[in-house]
Amino acid sequence: MEAPLMDYTSPQFPVTRWTLLHSLREGSAEESKHALEILSRAYWFPLYVVARKRFSEIDAEDAVQGFFLNLLKRDLFQQADASRGRLRTFLLVAFESYCNHLLKRENTQRRGGEAEHISLITVHGAESRYIKHAEASTEDTETLYNRIWARTVLETSLQLLSQEYARRGQSPRFQLLVVHLTQADPEEELQASASAAGMTAEAYRVALHRLRKEYRKKIELELAKTLDTAEPSLIREELNELFRAFS
Repeated sequence: MEAPLMDYTSPQFPVTRWTLLHSLREGSAEESKHALEILSRAYWFPLYVVARKRFSEIDAEDAVQGFFLNLLKRDLFQQADASRGRLRTFLLVAFESYCNHLLKRENTQRRGGEAEHISLITVHGAESRYIKHAEASTEDTETLYNRIWARTVLETSLQLLSQEYARRGQSPRFQLLVVHLTQADPEEELQASASAAGMTAEAYRVALHRLRKEYRKKIELELAKTLDTAEPSLIREELNELFRAFS
């Protein structure tokens, strides 16, 4: 069972979206582990992309691992002003500073050092995803980071939705519906998909509408986890930021 959302009221953390960082440093062992899992799931790959623009594949992965370890060990709160921006932005700024520090050192820490003592949700196939979505990008670091963050949220949400359909025994239906999830396709394509699913066109449209609603809900839940809040206005604001990343 997931740990409950936390709502710290310390003046140092006046905005709810920053409480994950507080949980990471000040919470119980269970709360800290929960916060680390959420942060690494949401930001491991976006930070990897930032590091990969500077380092080799191995060093980029080590940089991300080492950075999360530093979140646990160092008092980065002194740099943080929750009233002035998003946790996501703070993580980028802090990570770039960390990477600059690594570049100044003669030897970057390798696997087998400090990073092996923490458990993160790393991204399998990160390098191939980097090559596909970011290697050729000429965007500035912040724009690229935000776009990869948004893509990560969408991909995670879709994976969770796929797993939910599988639990219902509806994986074949999901595979037929998902091809039309994010685009308006010609009527003849919808008719063909409906026939393949053994459904009328109207029933297929209703099922597709339900899938889209469930997908949006999964996205909102993922954002709620990284914001550490169920406050609708904050989730809506973050959702707008997610869509803006692709504009």
